Amino acid sequence: MLEVPDGNYPQLIKFQAVQERCGLLDNYNEGDQVKVSFDLRGREWNGKYLTNLNAWRVEQASGSGNTTTAAPDENFPADPFPDYSNTPPPPSTDDLPF
Repeated sequence: MLEVPDGNYPQLIKFQAVQERCGLLDNYNEGDQVKVSFDLRGREWNGKYLTNLNAWRVEQASGSGNTTTAAPDENFPADPFPDYSNTPPPPSTDDLPF
């Protein structure tokens, strides 16, 4: 979670590191000032819009010191929100009359 100053109301922004990219955070501790490079991903699901910030580089905010980089998005593993819109729903096991 990143906290970005914005007047009286700082913005709390969540980014994600999944699968092998979790290792990007190994050299950092909670409270460290970091710069995060990420890909912005979004999709619609059941009338809701989901946005993900997929981290692929983390470095100290000062620009010197630790830098951890993963491959850019073209090598990113499967989408954590796959598109199931063309997949038929599973058979219902609901026996309720309504």
